Amino acid sequence: MNVYDGAELTDEGARFWLALDGWDAIQSVYLLCAIDPRKLNKWAEMSGGEIALDGFPAHFDSLESMLAVAFDASALHSPAKPSDVIAWAKSKGLRMPKQLLDAHAAGQVAPTPEPVATIEGIPGTLPLRGAGRLAIKAAWQIECETKRRASAKEVMTLLQAWADDGKESDTLIKSLPAKRAVLWLTAKSEHREYATEACRDTLRRWNKSRQ
Repeated sequence: MNVYDGAELTDEGARFWLALDGWDAIQSVYLLCAIDPRKLNKWAEMSGGEIALDGFPAHFDSLESMLAVAFDASALHSPAKPSDVIAWAKSKGLRMPKQLLDAHAAGQVAPTPEPVATIEGIPGTLPLRGAGRLAIKAAWQIECETKRRASAKEVMTLLQAWADDGKESDTLIKSLPAKRAVLWLTAKSEHREYATEACRDTLRRWNKSRQ
């Protein structure tokens, strides 16, 4: 299944994404490649499992790496304002999707205030993407509420609740209570399980990085 046969970014899709408060790194990669992340998620939901996609542009992997560095170096903050992502892409001389350029030029980027609390405020070194990054986000939320470090069990319980509630739906697909895990979606729409043991390793590395 070619990624542009149904998941291509349309003018309507560009208007939707430009009206949002911000994009994370993976959403930014897709959108700068003229791919609509919402449509990929719908494909995954309809298939009920992993879907095989081809036809990704040749520069997809290099752009993903560039954006990961930009977010990690705080050149961009997650969630990044759409206008900031577009400005960053222009500063790098990257080819921009016509749909984004047209909508942006028409002033269809909604003015957005700075978020009160975003993931870049979390101390230590965070995973660049995926379920591990969400695990740290959940752990920090628990720590702020309880004034103590979160356990892997507590984090997994919160991740499962987010999945059941449809929160972080660009990454979390569903909870897997029997496996003490969640199912999550990679940048290339592969379904993977993230279990308590992997969460424990994520927390161990994160806690060590902020000592």
